[in-house]
Amino acid sequence: MTRIYMVMAATECSGFAKVGGLGDVVNDLSCNLKDKVDSIAVFLPGYADNVNAKTVYRCTVIFSKRRYAVKLKYFNHNGMAFYFICNKAFFGGKYSSIYINSSSDKKGPFEDDACRFAFYSKAILEILLHCDVFKDVNLLHCHDWHTGFLFLLLKIDPAFKKLRHRLKTVFTIHNLNYQGIRPFTLPFDIFGQSSFRSWAPLLLKKLRKSSLLQAICYPAERQPLPENEAELLLSKTASDKKLHDKLKSLYKLDCTTGRYCIQKISSEAERERLYRELIDKGCLCFNPMRAAINLSDQVNTVSKTYATEITFHDTETQIYGCGLENDLKEKFIDNRLIGIINGIDYDFHDPKKLRFPFDTDKDNWQAEKEAGKCEFLRGLSQTAKEMYLRHGKNFFNYHNVISHLPSVEIAAYHNKPLFVFVGRAVPQKLGILFSEESSLLIEKILARDAFFVFAGTGVLDAQVEILNEHKNALYFNVFDEEFVQLLYGYADFFLMPSYYEPCGISQLIAMRYGTVPIVHDVGGLHDTVSNGESGFKFCARQDLSVYESLLETVDCAVDCFRNTDNMQYMRNVAAHVRFDWGKSTEQYVAMYKNLF
Repeated sequence: MTRIYMVMAATECSGFAKVGGLGDVVNDLSCNLKDKVDSIAVFLPGYADNVNAKTVYRCTVIFSKRRYAVKLKYFNHNGMAFYFICNKAFFGGKYSSIYINSSSDKKGPFEDDACRFAFYSKAILEILLHCDVFKDVNLLHCHDWHTGFLFLLLKIDPAFKKLRHRLKTVFTIHNLNYQGIRPFTLPFDIFGQSSFRSWAPLLLKKLRKSSLLQAICYPAERQPLPENEAELLLSKTASDKKLHDKLKSLYKLDCTTGRYCIQKISSEAERERLYRELIDKGCLCFNPMRAAINLSDQVNTVSKTYATEITFHDTETQIYGCGLENDLKEKFIDNRLIGIINGIDYDFHDPKKLRFPFDTDKDNWQAEKEAGKCEFLRGLSQTAKEMYLRHGKNFFNYHNVISHLPSVEIAAYHNKPLFVFVGRAVPQKLGILFSEESSLLIEKILARDAFFVFAGTGVLDAQVEILNEHKNALYFNVFDEEFVQLLYGYADFFLMPSYYEPCGISQLIAMRYGTVPIVHDVGGLHDTVSNGESGFKFCARQDLSVYESLLETVDCAVDCFRNTDNMQYMRNVAAHVRFDWGKSTEQYVAMYKNLF
C-alpha cells in the first residue's frame, strides 16, 4: 500500500491568516487528516514576516529576473506542522495583508496578488525540491487560483522535472468566480511585475511553442465569452486590421448559450500563429484557475451540487461555470472532478461557550436562547463601543452606528424575529438584495415586522448602509469574531441569499446554534439545508423570480416565528444537524489513494 506524505498549500489558514471560509477549511481539514495519512504539512505565505516560528531553511528563488532570499519558518501547533514562506518584497510592508486591493492603487484586477502568489508558487516547488525535510513528499494538495502558477511550473519548467515524476497533485476549487487572470504581456513589463512575461520571461518563450498554451489561457477556444468581453477583445485588436478581421470571423454567437465562441480553427499551425499574435498584442491572458484545473491530477470542489453546477454555462440570472465549464465537464466525465462537502468544528462553535450560554441537549435550551437574545439586543450599544476599542478605524461605520442606535426601538423587537447576515458585503453574497432587477428588495424585506442586524465588510458597504436608515435595522461595517458568534447564537433566522455558494459554512454554524437558515437553493446550500425542516430554501420558479421567491420565504419565516410549535420544531432540527469533518475526511483520503 502506498504511503501518503503530503503538503497542503494555500493562502489562508485560520489561526494564522484568514479572510473567509478557505481559512477554516484548510485548518480543519489538515488537522483531521493528521491521523489519516503518514505525514502532512501546511504551507502558507509568511505575511509580514512576523510569524513567531523558527527558521528551518533558507533558499534563493529566481523570479522576474531577480534572485529573492526566502526563509522557511516552522511552527508546531497541536501536533500539526505549519511552514511559512517568508520574503518581505512579497509579504512584508504594504504587502503584509493577505490580499491586496490593487484597484485602490488604480491598478488592474489581481495585479499585485497574481504576482505575489506566482512567487509563492515557485517558492513552494523550490523548497519541495531542495529541502531534505520534504524529500518523501508524494502528494501536493493546493487550494484556489492563488496556486495555479505552481501547476504550470510543475508541468513545463525543466527545473522541476524530478518533482513532476514524484508528486501527485490535487486542486480544490473554493470559488470558481475568482480566477486571478493576468495578461501574458503588457507594454510596460520592464517597469513592473504585472504580467506573466515579467514573472517568467523564459517560460513564456517556451509556452509560445507549446500546445499547453491552449489549456491555461484566457480567452480560449473552449471558453465562451459574454458579448461585452468578446467586444472588448475585438477592440484591443482594432489597430491590427488583419488580426481584428480574423478574430471577427472566428467568434460566432452560440444561440444555445448566448455566448460568443471561437469556431474550429483549420490547422494547428494557424492556431499557434493566432495565439502568438494575441500574446504580442497583449490580448491573451494567463488564467491560473484554468491552469490548475487542466494540469492537476485530480480536482475537487466543496459540495456535490456545486461540482455539478460548474459544468453548466452561466445564464443571465445564475453563475455556474464562469467560462470554464467545458474544461470542468471533461474532468467530471473522467471522474477527476468530485464534490466533498465542508464540515465545521462543533467544539469551537458551541452554544455553551457563548456570553449567555445554552445547551441544545437540554429540554429548556430554546427558552435560554431567547433570553440570551434579549440580553444581546439590550447590550448592542455597549457591544459596539467594545468593538470600536478593539478595531478602531477598522470599525468603518462606528459613528454611523452610534448615532443611529438611539433611534432604534430595540425593546419593541425582543419578541419579534431577529434576522442576521454575517459575511462579505459583496455581490455574490448580497447582490440579490440590492440589484436593480430586484427593485431594491432590501427595502421590501426591511418593511417586515422584524429586526435585522448585518455584519461584514466589502464592496457593497455603501449600499448596505441603508440599514442604518431604518428603525428596525443595523449594519456593522466590521468583522469581529466575538460579535459574529453572538449573531449566530442569538438570531432566529440567518439570511444567506447568495447568488451562488460552493459550500457555505455560515449556514452550518447557524444551525449549530439553533438559528434557522434562509438560503438560496444552490450549491452547498442545497446539500446541507432541508427545506421546512432545518431551514428555508428559495429559488426562481416558473411563476416566480428569485427575488419574489426570497421575499415570499422571508414572509414564511415570519409566520413560522409566530407559530411557537413550528418554530421550536425547526430550531431543534437545525440544532442537531451535523456536518462534522469525519465523513468528509474519509472521502479526501479515498480520493488521495485513488491517485496512486
